[in-house]
Formats: sequence, C-alpha cells, structure tokens
Amino acid sequence: MKKNYALLLWFAGAFGALNVQAQLVATMDDLSLEPESYWNGSDGSGNFTSGPVTFKNQYNAEYFFWSGFAYSNVTDNTTVGYANQYSSIAGKGALESENYAIGYIMVADTITFDKPADMYGMFVTNSTYAALSMKNGDDYSKKFGGETGNDEDWFKLTVKGWNTANQLTGTVEFYLADYRFSDNVQDYILSDWAWVDLTPLKNNSLLTFELSSTDNGDWGMNTPAYFCADQITVKDLTSITFRVDDGTSTIDGALVELDGLPLTTDINGEVTFQNVSPTTQMVVKASKEGYVSYETEINGFFTSSFAISLLADDVNEQLQIQAQISPNPAQEQVLVSCTSEIQRIRIINMAGQSVINLYCNESMEQKVSINQLERGVYLMEVETRNGKSMQKMMKQ
Repeated sequence: MKKNYALLLWFAGAFGALNVQAQLVATMDDLSLEPESYWNGSDGSGNFTSGPVTFKNQYNAEYFFWSGFAYSNVTDNTTVGYANQYSSIAGKGALESENYAIGYIMVADTITFDKPADMYGMFVTNSTYAALSMKNGDDYSKKFGGETGNDEDWFKLTVKGWNTANQLTGTVEFYLADYRFSDNVQDYILSDWAWVDLTPLKNNSLLTFELSSTDNGDWGMNTPAYFCADQITVKDLTSITFRVDDGTSTIDGALVELDGLPLTTDINGEVTFQNVSPTTQMVVKASKEGYVSYETEINGFFTSSFAISLLADDVNEQLQIQAQISPNPAQEQVLVSCTSEIQRIRIINMAGQSVINLYCNESMEQKVSINQLERGVYLMEVETRNGKSMQKMMKQ
C-alpha cells in the first residue's frame, strides 16, 4: 500500500499555475508595478494594454495632470481627498487581485480592442476619493442624502459600445451610489467590487465610459469623477490545455472531457481543446483505468491551462474517511461531520491556495465560518487520525 495522501488536484509543478489567466480578460495584473504605486501616463505613452483591452490616457506634463485611465495597486482606502485619487475603496483589486484600473472621466473616455469584441462583463467599485466624498461631503461636494439622509442622490456609470462604423451597439448603466430608496437603510455607496453585466454590448471596437451625478454646479459635476474597474472580460473563442499526472509523473491516454467533449492526453500527459466558446461554469472530467475519476468546474474566461492529478486506486482507500459538509452550497457557515475525530480542516481555492487552515479539537463535528470567502468552488480537505477526505464545496 502506498503511503500517499495526495490531493485530488496537483496545484504546482513545471506546468505552472493551476488556473492561468486566458487572454479574454484585462486583469491589470500583467502590468508591472512596485508595491503601493500607480501608473498615470507620465511617461507620455498615451495608453496601456492588459489582455485584449487597450486603455486610453491623457497626460499634461506641464501641469502634471492626467485623465482617462490609470492603473494602481494602492491599498489606502481611508485617507480622504484628492491626494488619494489612485486607490479603490475596496483596498485591492477584484477577486483578491492586486492591480486594477482607475478611470478619471473628464469626457467619454475609451477603451479599445484588438478586434471587434462581444462583451461579457467587468467588476467595478468606487475610488476612495469619490466614495469618502459622497459619504462625508467636502469643500466641493455634498454629503449624499443631505443632512436628513432623505436627498435622493445618485452617482452613475454609463458604458456605451461602438462598432467600427462608429454606431452605438448598446448602453449599460450602473449606480456606484444610490440614495433614491424610500427606506434609507437601502441607500448605498458601493464599497466593494460588483459585477456589471455587459452582454448587451456586441461587436464593439471600443467602449466609452461616462460618469454622472445629482450633485452638480456651475462648472459641472461636483462628485469626484473617478471609478475603478477590473477583470474586464470579452467573449471570444479560446483554447484550454489540460495536463494530467499522478502527482509525480504525467499520464498519457487519460480521457479528459470538457463540457461533454472527450479528448485523450498525449505522451506528455497533455491535451488541448481548440476553439472553445467559454462559459463561467465548464464541467471538467478526467479518468483512466486504475485511477479515481475526477470532476470539477472551471471558469473558461479565466483559464488557459489547468493541471489535474489523478489518484491511483491503491491510494483511494486512504481517503475513504466519511465526511459530510452541510449545507452545501453555503453562504456563511458549514458544519463538517465525520466518522473519525477531526484534526484539521483545510479549504483550498481553485488557484491551489489554502484560504482556510483550521486545527480542530478532535471532535467528530466542526463548524467552519466561510464568510470571508469569495463566491465559487473550493475543495475541503478533512484530516483525521485515520486518513483524509477531499470534497467539493460551493460558496454562494
């Protein structure tokens, strides 16, 4: 019997990361920045490109003034005022990333694509400068809601798509702050990343972004004209490569299925699915005689390569500890029940990172808070004196 407690996923190796970003997404993490810094166009280049998207920038070297788009990894989300114009109120990028884009919208500023693109969506949030200005008011801008909280204020992002003939393809509006509710408890200033559905925008050569507000004066909008964007995602055909191994060596002849389409790994344990139309929840299965069958879900927009480790049958009995997770899917907390005393519970995200590592008091039940997790699919490893159990868990 092998003394092998291998996970069902092999998260590292020469193949690289488990979940490699496909070139359908502008993440800004492919742009180089020192910690707590930003790029605002002072090099005079006039734009920057991340993934399939090019962001326009204008910079005036005489007055050290910029507009359009910049990118940043500044985490300060407490300092008020213009001096903190390069930070997101979330204090980070979307999906726990570091870099993100900042729009300072003087006119209808643009992003362009290397070829006409149908949109999928993007994450947005407020800049710290705008969010704290709306929350508290300042010398130039009002406090949203007014002194009573009853003023029906709002701050809105408008995204428009345009084709190569400069014709409008569609419009999407999203409120970064909204105080129009009859119940003031529902009023909000967006303080975390939120997904904006851009699927109405099709066959776009460029997108324009506009900001508007109820707080206006003689010189235009008083609310600071900033917002933050990340993970801008386009729809396109892509390719996804899978590599199958047993934790130590590659496996040729393994059957890999992607949304029901079967292909077999080559002598290097690899197989590539070409011309894939991605979705956010694509079912991946892998199997071969003598190994435990494998199944998971991937986000096709975010994945260009994916590593799978199959568990040999003679190792499988090491993982036959009976563990249950309830509820599953869950939002805030799960109860883990086991037939043996639980020593440790580990939750692993689909990038192979341990996001929760909990040492237990060796009881047969353990409550685990998952409030801090992002929505998505995770693996839960339950370790006991008698072995380990690995199960899929979904956070809603």
